[in-house]
Amino acid sequence: ISLLRLGVDKLITIGGDDTCFSSKKLAERAAGRIRVVHVPKTIDNDLPITDHTPGYASTVKYIATTVRELACDNEAMGQGDLVSIVEVMGRSAGWIAAGASLAKRRDHPHDPPHLILLPEVAFNQEKVLEEVRRVLKREKYCLIVVAEGLVDTDGNYLAANAQTDAFGHAQLGGAGDALAEILGGNLPGVKVRVAKPGIMQRCASHAGSKTDVDEAFRAGQAAVQAAINGET
Repeated sequence: ISLLRLGVDKLITIGGDDTCFSSKKLAERAAGRIRVVHVPKTIDNDLPITDHTPGYASTVKYIATTVRELACDNEAMGQGDLVSIVEVMGRSAGWIAAGASLAKRRDHPHDPPHLILLPEVAFNQEKVLEEVRRVLKREKYCLIVVAEGLVDTDGNYLAANAQTDAFGHAQLGGAGDALAEILGGNLPGVKVRVAKPGIMQRCASHAGSKTDVDEAFRAGQAAVQAAINGET
């Protein structure tokens, strides 16, 4: 292993389930010669055993802020014929999409997002169309947050291509566009726009959560101490 040739005998990895899997493989290959400690962190907030993971709070803060700002733009432009879609990350866990609800104010029940589509709930086209029509009767616009991993009633992704990543996961991205095509084709006269924060939602440090920063620092401290103590 190249790390051994460099004199590295302790390795701390930070990331989600794929990173954890790779860390385990590396530890097995090192056979005790390198102490490997993994720090769980993912914006998806979906790691087993953890109560929550650093990264999620900052992402939700960014998404909720984006929804509020986009709502201001929609309020200024919409004439009762606008649907605005925000596609967020989330392959099989809807934590990020659900967190967008923090954009709502408690005393304003009709605040956006008006609809949140989660990967845990199969997409029902007729129900969504009905909800959009209902919102547009009341508001100038309808703002929808959709997770990239949205699936149909057969469990198929609403949008995925044939390519897979190194871990065999389908390459997602396009759920917002797929939804826009459905809405545009079934709601005559309605303008549909799609916004994709993409990787910005996981690296927007200007919207960092203090809770995230503090917990990440403490998790790093604990990982270093574990490695020093001989844990792997």
